[in-house]
Amino acid sequence: LGLGQVEEVVAAALPLGTGRLVELARALCTGAQILMLDEPSSGLDREETAAFETIVRRVHEERGTSILLVEHDMELVTSLADHVYVLDFGQVIADGTPREIHKSPIVQSVYLGTNK
Repeated sequence: LGLGQVEEVVAAALPLGTGRLVELARALCTGAQILMLDEPSSGLDREETAAFETIVRRVHEERGTSILLVEHDMELVTSLADHVYVLDFGQVIADGTPREIHKSPIVQSVYLGTNK
């Protein structure tokens, strides 16, 4: 994960983006077949989110690890996900491919503020 340069640094002292990679590395050390990621891009800038996305994609491709992603960053979701469930106050309001979700009038209305 490219963390060799910070191996001697206490995790709490790392920048947020690097800290997220440490959290991912810890999860991967368990050998889990499914990673459950809850808002992994929260607080990250676009560059950090893009780097995290690249690594998550590589983990999936190289290890065959399944990923359950809970995320509000629609760009990240549509880039990574094969299938998306959209919740509104705990209720599923849409599910489908990222393309289908993006075109859904109810998702556009509730989350994207538009209904075109």
